[in-house]
Amino acid sequence: METIHHMLPLIARSRLARTVLAVMLLACADAVAWDADLDPTFSDDGVLVFSWDGYQPVNGIAVQPDGKIVAVGRSGDILASNFGIARFNPDGELDPTFGVEGVLVLDLGSGDAWATDVAIQPDGKIVIVGTMVNSEPYAVVLRLDPDGTPVDAGSVPFGVPAYGEAVAIQPDGKIVVAGRAVFTTSESDFAVARVNPDYSMDTEFGTDGMISWDFDGGFDVANDVAVRSDGKIVLAGTATRNGGTVFGVMLFSATGGPQGLGWADFGFESEGNGLALQADGKAVVAGRRLHASGGDMVVARFNTNCTLDTSFDGDGMRIFSPSATGEEGGEDVIVQHDGKIVVLGYLSMTGRAEAALVRFTSTGDVDVGFSGGPYSTFTTFPFSQGWGANGRAIAQQADGKLVVGGWSEGIAYSWHPAVARLQGNEDLIFTDGFERGTTDWW
Repeated sequence: METIHHMLPLIARSRLARTVLAVMLLACADAVAWDADLDPTFSDDGVLVFSWDGYQPVNGIAVQPDGKIVAVGRSGDILASNFGIARFNPDGELDPTFGVEGVLVLDLGSGDAWATDVAIQPDGKIVIVGTMVNSEPYAVVLRLDPDGTPVDAGSVPFGVPAYGEAVAIQPDGKIVVAGRAVFTTSESDFAVARVNPDYSMDTEFGTDGMISWDFDGGFDVANDVAVRSDGKIVLAGTATRNGGTVFGVMLFSATGGPQGLGWADFGFESEGNGLALQADGKAVVAGRRLHASGGDMVVARFNTNCTLDTSFDGDGMRIFSPSATGEEGGEDVIVQHDGKIVVLGYLSMTGRAEAALVRFTSTGDVDVGFSGGPYSTFTTFPFSQGWGANGRAIAQQADGKLVVGGWSEGIAYSWHPAVARLQGNEDLIFTDGFERGTTDWW
């Protein structure tokens, strides 16, 4: 009996500890910072709507090594627009050392112009790609000093009208530009060019530095580009196949030789918009598919030879549609440090779209621990309360935080450029095994 008597306080203390732990965990459940939460250290509430001489969206975004954020897009009126560029300090305030109080509007001449993508060179220079339309469209590459002073600019001489959609910078400083070459009103091809650091065309790539590729007639456009660690170039976008549109991917050698061609057919007309590379070289493409009752967010993963990766959701393709009648779509994608895939776009379940993010595991499952609790499959937010919104571009900071750019709806069919930052750092959140484990051991 004496032995039992001495054990009772230990049992009581053990039960008390388990009770206290249970209460603490339950109390923390609502307080935990989910990866998809807006970051309050950015512009006080995580979002910022601004202006660059008119109301047009952010199309591309990049993070400098010092943490400053560069956003590019379209400024001015829709038929008389210019390159819009803005830079933000890490706290979300416009950087007064850049342009005019953080904003730079560049008029490239008569006609319509807009910027679609941006990348940062190792020396800090800012490279922007876009399109200039005079009588015909042509792809434009623009480079700025870190303070926003234009250094050089030029068009890519594809030989036919062309649109510049995306840019990537190789380790040797060469600039890779992707987009579409236009042949008729109903036919265009994947187009890619490589520009030397001095802005001359790299004649070691393709033909005089350029390549165009036709999938199967009709409309093809390379909406994104990336350079693999082995120097090979990956293009992703929308391609025509058997009379319908599908996700299209292409692989080129470092000298421009075609080395792979692939596509993902989601059963309806589809658009491939964003591309990200995994550490193993596999390509992840995000976009949308269109059907009579709306649209769906879709994502596909391709092996390094451009075939669909069947280890991703069984067939390489994943459809995300939380509403049978809602409108969803993917615009851009990144691969996080832990290999999880975050797709940015929009989601409309009530008639008004909001910026939306969904995270997938490396096997294609929806990561239900991304936002708001163990049963949340996505997160949405407006850039301005009460107005529609769309996420167009996403980048990841070195600390894992996610920076997004897009637009916030305004009056009279106007779109205000907007940026936001989310917590995004998967390493700061409980692991999935802990988050979703049972409490039987209590």
